[in-house]
Amino acid sequence: MKRIRQETTGEKVYRYRGVIFVIAVPFALICIVLGLMPRFSDPNSPLTAPVRRYDPENAEGERYAVVFDAGSTGSRVHVFRFNSMMDLVQISGQIEIFEQRKPGLSSFHDNPQAGAESLRPLFDVAKAAVPEELQPSTPLFIGATAGLRMLPGDEAENLLTEVRKLAHEYSFSFKDEDCKIIDGTDEGVYIWVTVNSLLGNLGKSYDETAGVVDLGGGSVQMTYAVSDEVAAKAPEGFIRSLNLRGHAYHVYVHSYLSYGLMAARAEVLKAGRVASSCISEGFRGNYTYNNKVYPAFSEENGSDVRKCTRIATQALRTEVACDYDKCTFGGVWAGASSAGGPKILYLASYFWDRARQLGIITDMDAKQVDLKLNQFSRASREVCDTPFAEMGTKFPNTEPKDRPFLCLDICFCVSLLREGFGLPEGKDVTVIKQIEYEGKDVEVAWSLGAAIEALGAKR
Repeated sequence: MKRIRQETTGEKVYRYRGVIFVIAVPFALICIVLGLMPRFSDPNSPLTAPVRRYDPENAEGERYAVVFDAGSTGSRVHVFRFNSMMDLVQISGQIEIFEQRKPGLSSFHDNPQAGAESLRPLFDVAKAAVPEELQPSTPLFIGATAGLRMLPGDEAENLLTEVRKLAHEYSFSFKDEDCKIIDGTDEGVYIWVTVNSLLGNLGKSYDETAGVVDLGGGSVQMTYAVSDEVAAKAPEGFIRSLNLRGHAYHVYVHSYLSYGLMAARAEVLKAGRVASSCISEGFRGNYTYNNKVYPAFSEENGSDVRKCTRIATQALRTEVACDYDKCTFGGVWAGASSAGGPKILYLASYFWDRARQLGIITDMDAKQVDLKLNQFSRASREVCDTPFAEMGTKFPNTEPKDRPFLCLDICFCVSLLREGFGLPEGKDVTVIKQIEYEGKDVEVAWSLGAAIEALGAKR
């Protein structure tokens, strides 16, 4: 019998190729379409939640905050946008909406209504920046600083009363107490929040956050987080409790009035003789601060780093009796700053300015630089050995009005950190001007911290 040859697989495929094609093409198209469709997952699933990413184009969960900085030289409005995780996100390609107007609010001390009206254009900027449906849930905070602090009598409160009336004309979330004069303690806390937010530290343990020393013109603020145990034993007035990213922090903060750099010049000149070893050789003149004039003459042999550092330390009043287990200077409780201070420490404002101007920071494009405290000490010797006539040549990035006092400034910075705050010479510090965040350089200022705290309080 003749055997029937079995078809091979290839022959069968060839013979039914038409049927296979009709079936395969639609199936392939369906697979492609399914592959291109967006995938949805349960946002509450523990498997998917950790890898979620915020889409800037997706408005779900977004929040805004509006902060006014009513300073002595001008008024500024900052509008910040955050996602549901309280990460700062851009608005129209910018890290914030910012606008300012001059003069400052204090310039209207004799016409409060006009002062409030000077802010209306800034209110309108904020109104245009925040989506209308989100304005009722958007906190508005108005902080007045040095300019209003110095007004006599009821002038400051009269201005704030009119500003509050204006604020109530808008639909932001606002209460009268959200418009106030903030003190140095507030500024210290807000800057601590700003720095640690931009560094991504909020939500971490307290000892993984950075401490901040902010050297302003009139005061210096020391701020850092402490343990629950330290906070429980703290004297009244030194601890601010915050809830940020679901984490409770106890923040030590103290503002040392009269020990900002400009105020400290007056304190050092008062502590020394008429001819001061802190004034550059060859200078004879005066220094004016807060409408008071202080003679500023150099000694015959010029400035002397050792003598000037000693005078600066005397101006800190480190000899004042301490009623606590440990003090910094002026009888102020030291918190947990023994054993070298906070593990991570940032120095801001005038620390940055003088470090950059006096050659401690050599990279002119840098926004923050890691240093050791003894680099300030080494620089002080060079600065104090420089006669006044050579200051402009040797330190060209300084302003002429500051040059007679550069030895005083750098010696005070060293004394403040070493004798005042008890930091060791080998202490690692980061001197900071800006922090890079999402590809943008963000100024270290109190406004962002105020926005974050305001939103945290509304949660």
